[in-house]
Amino acid sequence: MSIQRIYTDELAANFGYYAIWMPGTPIKLGVIGTLDKNIFSPVSTLENFNISYGIIRDRSKNDFKYASAGAVTVRQKTSGEAAEGTKLGKADAGVIIEFNKSNAIYFNALGTLNHYIADKLALGNAIMELYKKGEWKKEWVIITQIVEADSATILISKEKGAKLELKAKADLKPADIQIVNADFDTENSFSSSLSFKIVAKSGISPLFKLMGIKEPWFKDATFNNRDIENGESAENMEFTDFDVQI
Repeated sequence: MSIQRIYTDELAANFGYYAIWMPGTPIKLGVIGTLDKNIFSPVSTLENFNISYGIIRDRSKNDFKYASAGAVTVRQKTSGEAAEGTKLGKADAGVIIEFNKSNAIYFNALGTLNHYIADKLALGNAIMELYKKGEWKKEWVIITQIVEADSATILISKEKGAKLELKAKADLKPADIQIVNADFDTENSFSSSLSFKIVAKSGISPLFKLMGIKEPWFKDATFNNRDIENGESAENMEFTDFDVQI
């Protein structure tokens, strides 16, 4: 399985959100695209169809943290502690993230806000009108909800034994394992056997939700939430919540 599928499928299954590939790719509400399994590809925006929309903005920050089950170890090294198998010196404080499986994921998004399009009913009516006129493709989906993060660290192991070592700029408190730019020398980090690495990237939008057209056999087409795929073909994906009938 490709690294894209590994990442997008695993985060989708555990968070209930789609994950953008590649992480760090700029996305926003109102982007139109297509899905291949759980991989989203942008093609246009609602603005290009002269569809306006309001946004409800989250004001309460949360963290999204995830690591593949039984595959990731995060350990902290304090200044003065001797640690074997690391490039951190005895005087260095830092964090070591180790993987004991290939294709394992470490995902840590800090200070996240969850924004969404306010009037999805009006949006659905506009899309259905375009669809009736043949100006909207059934396979198109729209980003209607998005998670923005102050900072995110995303790692994917290439093989067992992959690791990332980060040197702290100052000694760490016992529970202080938040990987952010202010605390760690990310430019001089050491890593090995990682398929993908983003460390303390700011202004990232890693997760989102979608809505699109559903047209089942012998039923009217509707505009609905696009549920996460769980190993099924795109044609068999489930949709939920409100309907906008033709």
